Amino acid sequence: SAKERLKFFFDDGKYETLDNPKVMQDPLKFRDEKRYVDRLKDAKAKTGLEDAIINALGTVEGLPVVVTVQDFAFMGGSLGMAAGDAIVHGFEVALQRKRPLILFAASGG
Repeated sequence: SAKERLKFFFDDGKYETLDNPKVMQDPLKFRDEKRYVDRLKDAKAKTGLEDAIINALGTVEGLPVVVTVQDFAFMGGSLGMAAGDAIVHGFEVALQRKRPLILFAASGG
């Protein structure tokens, strides 16, 4: 999982997660066999995450970094509006704090 990856990656398994921006969940009112908002609700219940992306601050070998991790368990790492905004937010924080950003992609496509 994304949380396990963060725990193993950061020094001593210590890190601080960042709040991701809040966005409209389904501005297109997408539906196939199931409504997108229902898919999101199921994924949130299954993973305990708000979306597929977690941003975190910590150190790697003493170097302060920002890490963005995609969790495949959340709808196959699907990149919707919320995930895209969360990735951008990770880059913005890295730029503001002058830290490198490391992104772990885990998506089905």
